[in-house]
Amino acid sequence: YNSNMILLSSVTVNGGAADDMYPEAVFYDRHAKKTYVTGIDGSVYDIKILTKDMAVDENSIELLVKRGNDSEPMAYMSVAVVGFDTTTMMPDTDITFIDDTDSQGRLYIHMPRGREYLIGISTPNWGPTIRDQMMDPYGNFNIHLWGDEYREYYMWDIPEGMNTLSIHVSSISAGELLMADVFFASGNREMISSGITISTDTEVTMDIYNVPESWGATYGVRVFQPGEQIEYSAYLSNFPTVSSLSVDMSSALPPSANYDATTSTNPPSYEGFVQDNLGNPIENAKVTVMQEEWTNDNGGYYERLEEYETYTDPGGRFAFYDLQNIAQIDFECNWPAGAEGKKHYSTHIKKLGYSSTGDCFRVDADYPWFNSYHLQEATYTLTGQIQFNGVPVPFARVDIWGMWEQQAGADSYGAGAWDAGMKSDAHVKTDASGNFEVEGLTDGNININTSFWSTWKEYNSGPDGQQGNGDDLRVTISSDVAQTGGMLSTTVCDEPGAVWIIDAVGNCISTGAVVFNVETDEDGLNSAIQGNLVFVTTYTVSAASPLAISSSSPIMLMAIEECHGDCGDQKMAFKSFSGTLETNTTTYSIPVSSGVNYWTKVISNEWAKFWSFNDMANMESTDTINMDFTLTRAGSISGIIKLPNGNMYKPNWGPEDSLTAHWVDIEFDGIDVDFHEGMGVSEDGTFDFPNLPPGRYNIMLRSRGLGFIWPAKTLENVIVNVGETTNVK
Repeated sequence: YNSNMILLSSVTVNGGAADDMYPEAVFYDRHAKKTYVTGIDGSVYDIKILTKDMAVDENSIELLVKRGNDSEPMAYMSVAVVGFDTTTMMPDTDITFIDDTDSQGRLYIHMPRGREYLIGISTPNWGPTIRDQMMDPYGNFNIHLWGDEYREYYMWDIPEGMNTLSIHVSSISAGELLMADVFFASGNREMISSGITISTDTEVTMDIYNVPESWGATYGVRVFQPGEQIEYSAYLSNFPTVSSLSVDMSSALPPSANYDATTSTNPPSYEGFVQDNLGNPIENAKVTVMQEEWTNDNGGYYERLEEYETYTDPGGRFAFYDLQNIAQIDFECNWPAGAEGKKHYSTHIKKLGYSSTGDCFRVDADYPWFNSYHLQEATYTLTGQIQFNGVPVPFARVDIWGMWEQQAGADSYGAGAWDAGMKSDAHVKTDASGNFEVEGLTDGNININTSFWSTWKEYNSGPDGQQGNGDDLRVTISSDVAQTGGMLSTTVCDEPGAVWIIDAVGNCISTGAVVFNVETDEDGLNSAIQGNLVFVTTYTVSAASPLAISSSSPIMLMAIEECHGDCGDQKMAFKSFSGTLETNTTTYSIPVSSGVNYWTKVISNEWAKFWSFNDMANMESTDTINMDFTLTRAGSISGIIKLPNGNMYKPNWGPEDSLTAHWVDIEFDGIDVDFHEGMGVSEDGTFDFPNLPPGRYNIMLRSRGLGFIWPAKTLENVIVNVGETTNVK
């Protein structure tokens, strides 16, 4: 039969006689999805059979592939139809189909209804590539099959310079779905090319088409086997001089970036996608939804009742679930609203590099909301340095967002400017010298916070750390046409287009880079935490084989005062280490204040404590504490917390005995490594542990506050690999 279930040919297979040495037989290899016939002469014939489960509700998918320049059909193009499991949303081998288009460029198949499918079309020097198809913002290469589907695809010539990478994969079973990605090994690991195949034997060669020359860069290659939930990562230099790679899947491990404990079986109340002004999808845009109700109190305003957040996926998509219904009679978006109690949902979409946007809408059971959004590019830059008592601090987190409260001053962003907040968000870390640079901001007034391991300080509150008094500061990114408005210090802020630092009454203090010096009274720093740093290496450190700790990626030792309650003025101390070692041991010393208990932390992009121990330094009765740290190469974990309905979790900090306050702590409990640590989460429910020793962990979510009403969650057997970031949900 062909794929249309039309009989093409038939043969009758008769059972052999009892005394035949090789009686004829038919057998089906279920795992390989192949049927074989044995002949009386010992030969084995492989028959390709299209199986059809009559109990499964199916629909047809008809594809037509054409050349983009002349619309001629493209015959014998390799097409993969990859189905996804409805629960895990992982590729499902049982509903994945790979075949070629016929002589007319067509492919016609039946697939189970109600599933998500990815269409992948691949051939050398034709695009869009598999990578681009997976990121298709319009969803043309993604099918949610609820009825018969017909799709036309146009392929275009790719400019010269593309090559083919051949990956020989061994130690697999026949019939396994294999997916491979090529990506940049450094930076943000941007994906370059992808490929899909189904093995026909215990080994197979995958060809990844349209891979550009590496020009000296190192490529990473990941081979993923969804059926076994394992992956193998390797590295490739000098491509295409070296254009082949061998991968033995017996050495594969579970993915270090695929731990998702979130589920949602409900249809979304509100969904959409986010694009740039050219129609390209924007990944990781932050989408915030707020339900607001008009109140006539205090002159009238929209009071926030609920707030939810999520991020867009690689295709620019987002979704919210279980939003409370708003009836048409209660809905209003105008300011001011016509009557008390009018409600709406408002959306705010932000992404660094773009100006934010949003809209106003309602939902009910019969009125889910869908919209697409286009963000305009933002081009302003903010630079600065984070200091602690005048000493630059590496690896400090810097949070930047718009300041929307009315500010003093006669400039374009001062008194009377109702839309003066910067329309961007940014979260960055300082470099080895304590400096930061943020590109892709809009003009406007901004808030700046810095945090050190869950302890944060506000720049805008001024030196005393308290808002609303005479030492408050305003940071303004001014546009090229901004008006200074006769600021008293006109010689300082005499030109628009610069970053202005303005005091509480509207006078310009300085321009340019922001220097955020966190000052605390350290009582003369008359004590010390000191000891050895011992590095675990795979070789003997010597003068001939030294260990280099780069100044661009130093190790920072941090001591932070134990605090309960108001922690706005915690004592802290830092010591940064870099250099070249000829032994695996060196010494350190952190100047601290006496009479204080300190927690100690090791912060690094590359090194982690080899094991946990009591890292409390009690300076109440001594001037010196000796603590040794054994360090090993590190991996990291980044995560996000979601509610059971799929919406992102947002903490509501407050007293622990408050009925509405709730937040969570994240605990990392090593299984095969003696390491146990905890940390808090950010305002958007995310967390980032930059340096963990490699191994397996259980990650536990510990609830805090009486307002936390959701069940606790534990992720088990989460793998951390050296030099890699494990992402968890």
